[in-house]
Amino acid sequence: METRNPDLPPLVWNDCWEGEVYLASWARFQSRRGPYAALDSGVPSDGRFLLRFDTDGAGKVPPTAAQMLAYRWLLDHEAEVAAAVLAAVFAEYPRFREEFLDAYEEGDPDAEATVPPLASAELLRTMMGLRSVCVLPLCREDVAYVGFEFGCVWEPEHGLGVLTLKNRVVEVGAAEVSFDGNGAENDAYDD
Repeated sequence: METRNPDLPPLVWNDCWEGEVYLASWARFQSRRGPYAALDSGVPSDGRFLLRFDTDGAGKVPPTAAQMLAYRWLLDHEAEVAAAVLAAVFAEYPRFREEFLDAYEEGDPDAEATVPPLASAELLRTMMGLRSVCVLPLCREDVAYVGFEFGCVWEPEHGLGVLTLKNRVVEVGAAEVSFDGNGAENDAYDD
């Protein structure tokens, strides 16, 4: 089943509405369109990513007004959102790096080469890549939360997830942060 909406790319039903979105800010990062956000190419991403609208088990209902607002806001403020997401990942990178290195013998040159110290967020381009954008059903102030699922070198099994509300980063963690709704639920009802 397909849904047609002039404000959306073509969407098909696959337990949620799925389509494709172009986000220029994430082009030239790693291409992570493989299973579970695995690398699918040695060539950097072209900026096209999987787009999902989660219906929270309601079936083949169209995206809500809050989801449409969030999607439009993302497209209109894409560079600003990407900058906030990248800054949040960069802020967490020292912790991610330490956790990765803890799994290896101290001073292991391969481990050190995989997750080197970084002087700027821009250097993350060669270490991570966006796989999908999930527009969640939960909202705050009539705008839905948007999750970004990444593959990354420091967590090949669980990936990386960032949850946002407009350009505010709500949570950074494993890939599930981008789609499970827990962070959105906690934030939506937090006064």
